[in-house]
Parts: sequence; structure tokens; C-alpha cells
Amino acid sequence: MSRNPKNAATNNTIRKATGSEVEFLSLILHELKHPLTPIRHSLALLKTLCAESQQQHALGTLDHQVEYLSHLMDDVMESARIRCGLVTLKKQWVDIARLAEQAIDAVKPKIEASKQHLYARLPEKPVLLFCDEARLRQILNHLLDNAIASTQPGGEVQIAITTTENHLILEVGDNGTGIPKARLHSAFNLLSPAMDGADASITGFGIGLAIARSLVELHGGSIQACSEGIGRGSTFTVTLPMVSTLEVKNALPTGRPKQSKRILIVDDNVDATDSLSELLKLRGYTVEKAYDGITALQIAARFQPSIVLLDIGLPGINGLDVAKRLRAESTFVKPLLIAVTAYGAESDYRRSREAGFDHHLVKPFGLKALSQLLDPQSPPSDAI
Repeated sequence: MSRNPKNAATNNTIRKATGSEVEFLSLILHELKHPLTPIRHSLALLKTLCAESQQQHALGTLDHQVEYLSHLMDDVMESARIRCGLVTLKKQWVDIARLAEQAIDAVKPKIEASKQHLYARLPEKPVLLFCDEARLRQILNHLLDNAIASTQPGGEVQIAITTTENHLILEVGDNGTGIPKARLHSAFNLLSPAMDGADASITGFGIGLAIARSLVELHGGSIQACSEGIGRGSTFTVTLPMVSTLEVKNALPTGRPKQSKRILIVDDNVDATDSLSELLKLRGYTVEKAYDGITALQIAARFQPSIVLLDIGLPGINGLDVAKRLRAESTFVKPLLIAVTAYGAESDYRRSREAGFDHHLVKPFGLKALSQLLDPQSPPSDAI
């Protein structure tokens, strides 16, 4: 019996990536991210300096496209890591209601820009779940982004969190394009929209949903897609196991004390360093910069920065060794060390922690994320 080539391609299982393939992909994405970093800094600087509405609109468009490229590369890399079994969970007690509120705040600009309406039904009291906070935030972000992308202007996006005795149930729904019933079983398969000739209104490669499913399953949970068909919206339901909290002390994180405004930027990417330096100076920070590790140590001994933004891949001595010396030598004030690198694998995070870094930012990092590290007690700002 002959087989339909189209169906055969759809049903094939995607081969699991090898470690060497993931490493090669990581190197490629690292090189692609290099030019995005100074572009992003320069755009933020221009947005601060330009007042005309047409200029602001054009710069905003460029900024959104750079952010899209950055997120796309991160998703490709994350998908490869998951397929290679390189993702591990760092579980702690997390207030899921608070996490959902943060996720909602993060997508409000997209909701407003699309003239959509978001309705949330969240627990009034804290609901503690033993999970990986960063990974659960990823799950929420992917599901909300998918709902927003699938919904027309004026449409509705809903998020709801409920609990049973043993499970937490998270639902993200919309009244947008919907999913053909024949595709529900493959909604979370990587590349399924591109491979099965789905309706033209359904775009993308399914990377976000594939990542969400993998992360949910790593937590011992399940995820399901439900839709009545094209044009009738869809709902994604995540079910996660809950365990007894017993008595959890210090379960919710506390803010760091306000940081000083003396910052040392260390990066061999001259354009990225100079543009970020000018941007931080406009915000009132005192900034010094270095393009290699030896110069950075010399400046740090004189400048005594309270915050160091330190690239890992430096000429001469790398950023990991610079961080170790900043932590070990008594001549340096103990600064807040923030790793700035295009590498974001689990092993990269581990190495930066072992070297003494407090935080790890992956290029091209969002300026809101940097703002929160520089001054955790201040509300996020679009331009630091």
C-alpha cells in the first residue's frame, strides 16, 4: 500500500539532537546575538534622545523586531537543550498567584497594542507550588504569547488558576483563530504547523508550545489543548502536582537593598559597551568601561565599583577568572557581579555561579531585566 508522503512527514518522530549538535547550534546563535546587543542598546539610547513621534514609532518598530529575533533564537536554543536532555529543574517554593500577576503585567503592552482584552481569575491568597520558578514563568509566557498571537484585535484572552486537593490547574484561553480538531493531537509537536499544511491563519513553527509541553512534563504534569475548530478559540490546560508545604520559612523572595550607582562595564564588544555606557550615564549612573580582563581589574582597583557588568568571553583572561579575582582579593569592594554573555545553557549558569556571579544575563538582554538587577526596588522602565 502506498503512503501519503505528506502524512509520512507529519508522523515522523523528530530525531533527538546530540550534544555536539547543540554545541554547534549554541556557537552559531552566539555569533548571531553579538550584533543584536549594540543594536538594542543604541535603539534605547535613540529613544531617550529623540522626541518626534515619527522617530519614536520607527525606533519602537525596530526595537520590537530585535526583541522578536532575540526571543526566537532563545527558543531555538532552549528547544535543542530540552531535546538533548540538558535541562534540569531548580525547584523552590513559588507563589503561583504572584508569578501569574507578573506574567500578566509583562504581556499588558502586547494586549494594549493589539486592542485585546485580558481577563484573569487568580487565587486571592498565595498558592505555593514546589517548582522551578524560571521554567514555570516560561510556560506562562509561551501560553500567553500563543493566545495573544492567535487572537484578533478586540478579542479576549483569559487566564485562570484553580486548585484541587492534589493538583494546580492553569488555564490560558482565547476566542481567536482556534485549532482544527484534526490538529489537536499534534498541537505541541515542533514544526507541526509548518509541516501539515494547516490553515493559513495558523502561523509559526510551534516552538513555544513544544517547549511549554516539555517543561510541564519535567515538572510531572500534563498539558492539553482544546478547541471547537477554526475561528472558535482555544484553551490550553496545564495540570501540575501539588505537594504538602508543611511549614515553609522564607518561602517568598525578598528584595535586595538598593545598589550604588558606580558601574563598571567589561566587554570586548566595543559598540555594545559604549552604547550601554552612554545609556546608563543618561540615567544618572557613574560608569567606567574596559574591553579586556586585565584592564578591568586595574580599573576596579581604582574605581571600586558597586556593580560590574562582566562579559564571559574576554581576550586575555576570561570573565570567569576576572570574577574569581574580584571575589578573592581583599583590595576590591565586594560588588554585585552580573555575567553578560550570549551563552545561556544550564552549564553556563552553573559556571558563572561557581565563579562568584550574582546574576547571569543572556545577550541581547532586555533593558527592563537589567533595570531590575541594578535597582530592584524601582518599577521596570522601558529605557532602564
